[in-house]
Amino acid sequence: YTIPLAVNDITYDDSLTRSEKRSNSRKKFGISEDAIVILNLGRLSFHSKSHPLAIYKAISKISSDNIDKEIILLECGTFSNKIVEELYNKLIYSFKNLTVKRVGGINQASEKEKIDCLNAASIFISLSDNIQETFGLTVIEAMAAELPCIVTDWNGYKDLVKDQENGYLIPTKYALQSNEDLNKVDADYKIEKINFDYMIGIKSMKTVINEQILISKLSYLIENKDIREKMGLISKER
Repeated sequence: YTIPLAVNDITYDDSLTRSEKRSNSRKKFGISEDAIVILNLGRLSFHSKSHPLAIYKAISKISSDNIDKEIILLECGTFSNKIVEELYNKLIYSFKNLTVKRVGGINQASEKEKIDCLNAASIFISLSDNIQETFGLTVIEAMAAELPCIVTDWNGYKDLVKDQENGYLIPTKYALQSNEDLNKVDADYKIEKINFDYMIGIKSMKTVINEQILISKLSYLIENKDIREKMGLISKER
């Protein structure tokens, strides 16, 4: 048997509808009612969670092709240090038509801010490319918040999201030396030539996300409000 972790209904206040919660939270962030808000919730780390390049590229491409739509990436998470924050910002500025609103950053977001982010969102996205992502509690939190989820078909994530039911699993593969019983990175780690932190970072750099399918599935959800709401309800039930 698989016994998953669980969360309460972290969006609280059942006296309000999902639409009312979304409206209230968006007012706090200064986000319009008509915007499509794509939430990335979790620690902001290149090497121990996920590299943001795939998300930034996809949203930039979709926004450029849909200039009539307001599409916002809402990042809610914490950086380990100022250097990492600067690298994230530098990457964002390299893209056209990419609007990012960040809650948290160097200073950790409060629980209330996290709940407001979940309520404000239209879609949840998490593209983990790291072998130490064994479960993915933020995915369960997003499901509890009645959100459709786009996640990598990777480690624990693939046990949480049912493809085409409450979201989409984006094909993800460890590309280099994956057919070998023991590759060089594993060998270096086992003989303590490199430490765990370095090892997971190197492995994440060799992990490939299918960007074409990502853009296709994300575009579909952006264009179809009814599908987003249907998948969100299935997420909540699951």
